[in-house]
Parts: sequence; C-alpha cells; structure tokens
Amino acid sequence: MVWCVYCAADNPTKHVDGKICCSVCGKVLEEDNFSSEPTFVKNAAGQSQLSGNRVSSVGSDYSASRERTLNEAYDGIEGMLYGLGIDGGDSIARPALAFYTIAVEKSFTRGRRKEQVQAACLYIACRCRQVDMNHVLRASVVWE
Repeated sequence: MVWCVYCAADNPTKHVDGKICCSVCGKVLEEDNFSSEPTFVKNAAGQSQLSGNRVSSVGSDYSASRERTLNEAYDGIEGMLYGLGIDGGDSIARPALAFYTIAVEKSFTRGRRKEQVQAACLYIACRCRQVDMNHVLRASVVWE
C-alpha cells in the first residue's frame, strides 16, 4: 500500500513498465526504481567491489558533469573567438570543442587551467582552418 496524493488514500500499487502506479486511478507514483544504497559483490579473487554502472544523462553518452564541462568550454572558446576578433564563429568553435572533448577524454585537462587548454584547442582549430594567427595575435607565432 502506497499513499496516492491524487486519490488521497492508501492504495495498492501496480508495476507497469518499471513504474509504480496507483491501482485505483493509474497515476504514476514513482518512475525511478533504483536503490540509493551501494551494493557490493565479491569478485573471483574474493575481494569486495562496488556493483553497478556509471549513470549517463539521457540522450547522451556523457554524464551530466561532462556535459556541463563541455558547455562551459564551448562558452569559453566562443568568448576567446569574440575577444580576439576571429571571424568564423561556429565553424571554428565546434572543431575547437571537438579537440577539447578529446583532451577531456584523455585526461589532458587534469592539473591544467581550463582557459589554457581551451586556448590551445582554439589555436589548433584555427591552424586547421588556416587562420593567420600572426595577424590575429599581432605577434609572431612562427618558430625559428
């Protein structure tokens, strides 16, 4: 028996497609059927380990934290594009974000300032698009 706020009574429940529903009115009472408690299992060596998988955000292969990190990186890259006066907008920002995504996946960002990694990714994207960085930065970027 579960309290149904719609019926204002304790009613029996039905389990339908992984959801808990009131058997009287049909209102969905609970959609997330998972335990908030950690579960441990023993592996072949007899050691205990945490059971389960990392939960990713819906419609994406990335976690919510990773999505937020990539969104902040895109905003930072766009800010740098605007600040430096580089034309190209999304045609440069998207490849730069792709480089940043690779850097995050390979843990290249760990221990480094995100602005510096974003700038490096923007530089690579500009070089791939053959943007003249000498003109943009008003300095020589050629190694001699």
